[in-house]
Amino acid sequence: MKHPLDQTIRFRSTSTARYSSIMYALMLLLCLLTTSCSQSVTASQEIEASTATLEWLDQKYGVVKDPGLQRLLRKITSRLSSSLSGQATAPVFSLGDDSLPARESIGYQAYPWHVMVINSDAPNAFSLGAGLIVITRAMIRETRTEAELASIIAHEMAHQLLGHTQAALSESLTSREAPHAVFSLKDEVDADRVGLKLLDVGRYDLRHAVFALSIGYRGLETKVSDSNPQWLHARLARMHQELAAYPEGFPATTSSREFNKIRRRF
Repeated sequence: MKHPLDQTIRFRSTSTARYSSIMYALMLLLCLLTTSCSQSVTASQEIEASTATLEWLDQKYGVVKDPGLQRLLRKITSRLSSSLSGQATAPVFSLGDDSLPARESIGYQAYPWHVMVINSDAPNAFSLGAGLIVITRAMIRETRTEAELASIIAHEMAHQLLGHTQAALSESLTSREAPHAVFSLKDEVDADRVGLKLLDVGRYDLRHAVFALSIGYRGLETKVSDSNPQWLHARLARMHQELAAYPEGFPATTSSREFNKIRRRF
């Protein structure tokens, strides 16, 4: 399956907008792309919507064009997604307490994961579905190591692998309220757990996920997120419990010259 994002997209530099507007436009686009808002979002609709939303983000924010940054992001997603490919032929891809059918895992292998960076001064990251993840320029600037950046990406990958993103999109289409996407605390905790698993198989230092988790919450005063600041304590406590189950002392990546070079430019 050729992902539409493999096609050339003309990027434009524009002014910033609020994150809530991003998600509103995303859901509106999805509703327009579906033949019936009472139906679940299909895989093809998810792909079309993610591509359309990226173009909208480019108009509102401007997508960062940096070949070095894209090489770094491709390297990170390649390492994280390699943890899936080894499980794709198994009857069930185990995600701890949850299980993902092998056909779903293979579906995410059919097209590459894409991480795009937008010009925003609010540290944030979110999943648009169909393998597309968006990170703000400020989020990369706030990360101190490649492992922290990888943990943010792994968390957003986990939301898609666990079906959270598609479920939120489908639910929004049937709601009479303004389009929105809000994950529950359980969703966030589950994505944290699966994100750690992806980091572990990708050989990134898991300890760096703790600081990365707190970055988004420090931007809540800018009202760019619907996350409850009290959730941070619950998520951190659960993450420390999860980390205690992993053995220590194994070689793992913390950072790289490539990441440090990119961060200095940002």
